[in-house]
Amino acid sequence: MIRPADLLTTVEERYYRYLRTRFYIRDSRVRDSFRQALANESLARGPFLEATPRFRHGPTLRELLAAAFPGESWDDGFLNALNADRRLYQHQADAIRAVADGRNSVVATGTGSGKTEAFILPILLHLYRQWREGRTERDPGVRALLLYPMNALVADQRDRLGQISASLQASASQFRFTFGQYIGATPDSERDRRRAPYDLFPGELGTRAKMQEAPPDVLITNYSMLEYLLIRPTDSPLFDGGRAKHWQFLVIDEAHQYRGAKGMEMAMLIRRLKDRLRNGGRTEGFRCIATSATLGDDSEGSRAAVTRFAESLFGEEFTPRGITFGTLDPVEATGTEVTDPRRYGSYLDELSTGDLTPQALARRLQPDQHFARIVEVLGRGPVALETLAGEIFPDARDTDATQWAQDLAACGVAAIPDGADAPLLPLRYHFFLRALQGVRLTFEPEPTAHLTGSGVKTESHAFELALCESCGQHYLAGRIVGDSLEPPITDSTHDEYQPTYFLRVGDDDEGDMDSGTDDHATEGSPSSHPVCAHCGKVGQDLCGHGEMIWVRTVTANRDGAITCLVCGKVGPDVIRELIHGADGPNTVIATALYAELPEERRKVLAFADSRQRAAYFAWYLSDSYASIASHNRIYRLVKSLDAGTYGVSLDDLASSLVQPLRQEGVVLPSDSKATAQRIAWVSAVREALLNDSPTSLEGTGVLVGRVQLPPWWTPPSELAARYALTPEQLGEVMQWVLQTLVDQRAVSLPERGNIAFEWEQLEVPGGPKVATVGPPSGNKQAVAIDGPTTTRVKTLAKLLGVSRSTDPYSVSQAGDLVRELLAVTIALQRQ
Repeated sequence: MIRPADLLTTVEERYYRYLRTRFYIRDSRVRDSFRQALANESLARGPFLEATPRFRHGPTLRELLAAAFPGESWDDGFLNALNADRRLYQHQADAIRAVADGRNSVVATGTGSGKTEAFILPILLHLYRQWREGRTERDPGVRALLLYPMNALVADQRDRLGQISASLQASASQFRFTFGQYIGATPDSERDRRRAPYDLFPGELGTRAKMQEAPPDVLITNYSMLEYLLIRPTDSPLFDGGRAKHWQFLVIDEAHQYRGAKGMEMAMLIRRLKDRLRNGGRTEGFRCIATSATLGDDSEGSRAAVTRFAESLFGEEFTPRGITFGTLDPVEATGTEVTDPRRYGSYLDELSTGDLTPQALARRLQPDQHFARIVEVLGRGPVALETLAGEIFPDARDTDATQWAQDLAACGVAAIPDGADAPLLPLRYHFFLRALQGVRLTFEPEPTAHLTGSGVKTESHAFELALCESCGQHYLAGRIVGDSLEPPITDSTHDEYQPTYFLRVGDDDEGDMDSGTDDHATEGSPSSHPVCAHCGKVGQDLCGHGEMIWVRTVTANRDGAITCLVCGKVGPDVIRELIHGADGPNTVIATALYAELPEERRKVLAFADSRQRAAYFAWYLSDSYASIASHNRIYRLVKSLDAGTYGVSLDDLASSLVQPLRQEGVVLPSDSKATAQRIAWVSAVREALLNDSPTSLEGTGVLVGRVQLPPWWTPPSELAARYALTPEQLGEVMQWVLQTLVDQRAVSLPERGNIAFEWEQLEVPGGPKVATVGPPSGNKQAVAIDGPTTTRVKTLAKLLGVSRSTDPYSVSQAGDLVRELLAVTIALQRQ
């Protein structure tokens, strides 16, 4: 039994965990302050509960057909496939009768009111009557066009038609119909290499070629694809050659979206379609149907307005009699009895175990005073759970009242009155999560982080915080305007957009990383600037506060690349403000919801401001989910394997991955053994190379990957003496050098028998590279192993210098050591 409030709490916890781990902050003071700010500020609001309409029930479909078509007989298999003994909502029955009588119709009822059945059932009844009248073998041709604003709704309608078609087949009904979804993902043919064919329902035409050859009875598409269908010669068989005469039903879902300029475009598209059909042989009229949850209400003025809107959209005549609104039933609650509020949780538990039926629960709730009160409060509109709890249980502790209120609400949703098939109290839960809009940093009395979106209330100047994505070093983001350090312009289209970051002097000396420059800035040096931590003034003694910090400036080069002054990483987005995009958090939220839903109800519908964003998020969510699943699969596998002294090798990991990949369906039953092994190797190598990704197992600190030296690697004793290191220390240095090359993608792919794969299959950015001794001579894909200006050599000098404070290593000595270690390795390998 799902308790929605608990579900939303789980989603909120996942969201906060994502924010805490998404941004690695190297400085422990700033890191702890950021996490404290997340804990103190609420980025979540809700849940808010909203009572949704309870629609009045009408006749069953079987009863409706008997009244609308007296004397006609209907195949039992057909009626069973349509679930004809289930009671329809009254507005569904009214809409079905209106369409069956030949009227153009608008179904303007609320979300979840069964608007789809209001047009699918009359379309199928029309096809059935054609079949029964002797046209057993109907000529191929579209009879009904279902037009949706997005592909997710197309796919949902495809599933509904597929289930009905499968039920017809299972019930041995002789009636059949065909349908097809024609969208961007529909394959051209079975041999289409760009668009993978999908499993088909009975009666479904799954390729464009099949629909062009024999158009389906029901065509499901979106308005953008309809534009293409009307102009592409290959799709002319849908409209020409006499097949246009069959077109009859034109259905537009979510019609409220087509207002203003967008409505004009849709109206012109429908007129072009009708003109094309009339030129192709259609002589009879069209039956036009629009659905919407927000077009109007059941009043005389609203009916007239909806009628005018529909006529403008379709270019056809509509009458107020064809406009269907929902008829509501009040919730029955007498309030004559008092129930111990602790019982509501027990009711839910009894429902889960089957000891209580939804009908029995409804009979217990209807006389309950607390239930009558929740119906009264929710009747006034949406309300926060805490507010609802306070109104129903004013004398209880807040924690108890909240728990009882959410249990009571869940009971109302789970209860079903006798003779009904809808909840006693239908509810919708609303939950809002606010994006992280940036972080500000103050320095008085110590570095303190503040979330930007909540408003920074402090006497000290708040600087915009930015981070190096590679090492976690924090910077100040901004721009110098006059004599002040102002917040940055984050809009890349702005004329004054110029990413500029400032590193506080002294911060680059923390930890064990090299700054990547030949000299460190100090207070007062030419490469540093004084900034007042109290007011943000730039310059010495301009304000008199005396709270000066010194910063170094980092700006992008002409190519837009920025260099971190601490780790030396170079790239266009190496340093960024703490503002995440929409896709990452939305993926976390969607994944958390998906994981918590029961398997039979796992469906997430996401909306975006544009089709492009929706299409990108669909890909991003799928890709992210696959990536998360891969990380989780490898993590669980490594934990189950015997790591031994040196850990799990790539060979062990790849060979052990084959079975989990088969079990989870990543490796298909039809894949050969070699294909399965290749997929496993690609997964293992990708994880090993993604060690600098913040979402990888190593990036999150779950696992550590290291280069292991072979047993034959033994350095000469004179080499160790020359550099005052032990053989073990030389081995550690060699391992570190090789690991830095792995981090730079200067690797060759492993070869195991007949298993071979290309770098592109890994989907790892930045490679492959070639390692060279000496200058790379202009080869952009080469990295110098021993260059005196490389971060590797300078960092090595700094690392080795820790133990030799009186005689530290020079960069030159570090470079010599790297070259000698490589020469020793080559010599040992040849032996």
